Parts: sequence; C-alpha cells; structure tokens
Amino acid sequence: MPLNTTARSLRADNRGGFTIVELLVVVSIIVLLVSILMPWTKRAEEVAQNVKCMAQMRQIHVATFTGATDHYLQLPAVWTGGSFSGPGAWQKCWVGREIFPSWYQPAPAAYDGALLPYVRSDEAMRSLVRCPSLPIGRFRSGVGSNGFLDLTMVQAFAGAKYSMLPTTGRIENLDTGDQMGGVPMHLITEEEPSNGINSAFVDPGHTSVNRTGSWHFGGGNYIAVDGSASRLERPKNSPYGPRAEYWWGRSPSGNDIRISNTNDGKPGGALRYGWWNDQ
Repeated sequence: MPLNTTARSLRADNRGGFTIVELLVVVSIIVLLVSILMPWTKRAEEVAQNVKCMAQMRQIHVATFTGATDHYLQLPAVWTGGSFSGPGAWQKCWVGREIFPSWYQPAPAAYDGALLPYVRSDEAMRSLVRCPSLPIGRFRSGVGSNGFLDLTMVQAFAGAKYSMLPTTGRIENLDTGDQMGGVPMHLITEEEPSNGINSAFVDPGHTSVNRTGSWHFGGGNYIAVDGSASRLERPKNSPYGPRAEYWWGRSPSGNDIRISNTNDGKPGGALRYGWWNDQ
C-alpha cells in the first residue's frame, strides 16, 4: 500500500507542472502584453509631466501677478542694467543669480530675480523654471535644456502695466500666411532649445526670432496674460513653434501691433523697459 500511494503522488506532481512549450507560451503572452502597454505607460508619463509643467508655470504667474500688484501693476524686466530695466530692485530681471551660474556672462547673475521674494527659496525657483519633460543637453548645443531655465518672458512686455496687456492676440505665420485669432496672449513661455534657451545666446527674454517650444506632443506650454496655462502647437510644416514676431496684440492706444523686440523697425523697439506702456 505505501508504494502505490507514493506512485500516485508522483504522477499527480507530474500532471501539475508546466511543459517547456507551456512556459514559452506564457512568456510570449507576457511579452506581448508589455509591448502593448508600454506606449500607453509612456504616454501616461508624458501627460503627468505635462500637467506638472503647467502647474509650475501657474505658480510663476502667481508670483508675477503678486509682484506686479505690489508695484503699481508693473511687470519686472527681462534683463538687468541699461535700458532693459528700471532703477528699483523690483524692476530688475524676473530671474537672477538664483538661476544663472556666476560663470555665465552676460546674464543677470549679480542680483536676485525680481520674482524671488514671491517664491519660497532659490531651490524652488530653480525647480519652477525647469520643465520636467525636457532632458538636460550639452550647454549651447541647441539640444535639450541648458540646465538652469527653460522658460522666458516676452521681452516686449518688460515693464508693462499689467492692466494694459492684451489678453488675446493673433498669430500670423510669416512663412505660410496662416493666421490664428483669439489666441490667449503669451507672457511666459517655453522656448525651443535650438532657437533660444540652449543656443548661442542664453537669456530669459523671448524676442523676435525666438521660437516657442515643441516638445509637449508637438507643441509648447506657456502662461497667458490672464493666468491660464495653454499649449501652442507648432505651425504646419515646421519643426519648431512660432517665432515671437508672428504674434500681434492690441496695444494700449488701441492699435494692433507686432509683439517683437524690433517692432517693425522702429528705433529702440521693445528693448526699452516699459516700452509697451507708450504704444
């Protein structure tokens, strides 16, 4: 009796195991499921990073608006010194030594940024101006982040009275003639590495030839004048976002003018601090 019981037990164990073929089938199914789910996982990660990016930009807008409220509704500068800024500390560049390394010149690295008092710390400010979706590239390579900021402020609005800013604008693609109207007017925007933030000249001002970013699902995020976080798709047949000079907005005098640091060739253009207030 004991021998027969042992034999039956061994046969039962053999019946409960997997054959090589069965194991290969299971592994193949797992590999197939992983290959199906991986793109969705990557997409979910990109969506999460995009949400985080927009949340950071909203915090920057809160700091910008609060700072303007404390100082006659006037925006800070995008540079420090000369005609780019005013005499007061709150009229200096919106970011400063808390962002830029001291070895990088020219940059507003000698002063605190005008928005720093409205953010918790240097570390918090550095975190807010870095997009979680853009990997750090080699400095001035035109690829990836420069490592210290991925956002710029529209230079034409430096020193502008907040109450005078247009809430919507029009984008005219000078290359194709396409136009979009009623677009939320950008104030602080992501900038394309090869046409701004990580090219030959790294600065915190979005000027005429600079382009908005395009790494978020074929577009770039920006904070509008009204505080909304928006995404702007790149123009058709273009690898980059639109140039700053593609934008038009209603000026304080009621004229529709180009948002550019050259302003169609007028002397000084938007390089003068507070230029927008007189248009």
